[in-house]
Amino acid sequence: MRPRLGRRAPSDPKAGPPAKSLDASGGGVLPRKLTLRSIMTNERARALRKNMSEAERKLWRGLRHKRLDGARFRRQHPIGRFIVDFVCLERRLVVEVDGGQHTEDAQVVYDARRDRWLEAEGYRVMCVATAEVYVNVDGVLDTIWAALGEQMSARGRDTPT
Repeated sequence: MRPRLGRRAPSDPKAGPPAKSLDASGGGVLPRKLTLRSIMTNERARALRKNMSEAERKLWRGLRHKRLDGARFRRQHPIGRFIVDFVCLERRLVVEVDGGQHTEDAQVVYDARRDRWLEAEGYRVMCVATAEVYVNVDGVLDTIWAALGEQMSARGRDTPT
């Protein structure tokens, strides 16, 4: 018996639903070919979700369960070849929690390249200092909430009337 398209052979222990990409415009779903890179990226994202920093955990408590204006955030989510700390796919907003290592030259170059790529894909990138999350998580959440509102009003202006 032939396996259905988009699925692995039934004898494969990793058989499951077809791979999907959740980073399509507007958070839609597009079929995606499984590659070694995408498998490794997904495994790395899963490991990062299990080992979040304390600042990321603190911010996640405020972002999860659609607490900010009904926006659904994902944590440690792969977009292209990058894994972002938090993303609201529907509103195309990425939030990165940056610790001390983000001031090192190599990391600054990597972050700038990542931000340019994400912006070219239509995402807005917000960088939040780890220290700010520790001392003022409510202020950080207010800033994210304001950015979500800006994204919605910008989309409203872009649609033809």
